[in-house]
Amino acid sequence: MFEAVKEKTEIGVLIDRLGFNTKEKNKFLVMLNGHMPMLAYDDGQYNVIGKFPLIHCGPLDAIPKCKWTGWN
Repeated sequence: MFEAVKEKTEIGVLIDRLGFNTKEKNKFLVMLNGHMPMLAYDDGQYNVIGKFPLIHCGPLDAIPKCKWTGWN
């Protein structure tokens, strides 16, 4: 588990260092995930490391469920 957290942190720091999602560099990064059976959007304010938007869009013909577990 700790190795996965370390890898996520390293990737986030690299994204920050490369200057994504800054007006002066004019580069934009978004994570799009189609695996989870849900529809969700985070504009990056909860993405502490990397600060890029997250979009989750699974199969929309699935039975809808409403739950919130956080963005961990």
